[in-house]
Amino acid sequence: MQKMLKMIIGSSSFAFCIAVIHGANVGKPNQVEKPKPIVTKVSFSDVKSGKTKIVGRLGIPIGDVAVISGKWKIDSTLRAKISTGADFVVDTVNGEKLSADIIYRHVDISKFTIAKEVHEKNGLIQTLLVYESITFEGIPDAVFDRHGVPLMQADRATGYYCTLNIVRVEKN
Repeated sequence: MQKMLKMIIGSSSFAFCIAVIHGANVGKPNQVEKPKPIVTKVSFSDVKSGKTKIVGRLGIPIGDVAVISGKWKIDSTLRAKISTGADFVVDTVNGEKLSADIIYRHVDISKFTIAKEVHEKNGLIQTLLVYESITFEGIPDAVFDRHGVPLMQADRATGYYCTLNIVRVEKN
């Protein structure tokens, strides 16, 4: 320890010396450890039987019907040339105003056969009868790891997604 102290003091970094003596992490900023997420395993049979409910983005169980209100939004600056639809910004669920809007991107909206009733006009406010469904899409990294194939980009579309399924338009 004496040799290490002499070497550190000789480097004219008194703060570094104190940090080493007191066992601090030198060269690393003070980091607060994030709590590890609580992982709960739920079997598919429990979800299918109704014993366990998965709550979607609307704050109600997946598959439950709700009445939502919001407005259609088309970002003309970014997606006008590549978009085939509009986003829906939800501000009310079952008559209760949300503390923060929920935005469903156009790719996460299913309109079934009532597409003619749903007018994706920028700024149009509509009240809709809907339910959410959930799916897992993409290819997990582990598939590539096991076969020695290099990992793909970290930002690819892999994970769980909620789809907003519009049953009908309630009010225009």
